[in-house]
Amino acid sequence: MAAFPGVSELVIGLVVVAIGTSLPELSISLVAALKRDTEIVLRNIFYSLFVIGLAATNATISVQDSLLLSEFPLMLLLSALFCCS
Repeated sequence: MAAFPGVSELVIGLVVVAIGTSLPELSISLVAALKRDTEIVLRNIFYSLFVIGLAATNATISVQDSLLLSEFPLMLLLSALFCCS
């Protein structure tokens, strides 16, 4: 994989791992949402938050204020749209 100027190999590796571990869950959630199977969608959201909570018990997770004001509400809105549409 080509390195981007100013981006360390660690960051590129973490992004690749994050995408590789998130794509199966995302595809299952999208298929479940299209089939209107809200139980699977909600379960995926719950377990994702549960894993983040477990990680937070071992180490402090710092979150920028801009993330809470922009990306978090967008994530909740998209989750509600996929789940309840």
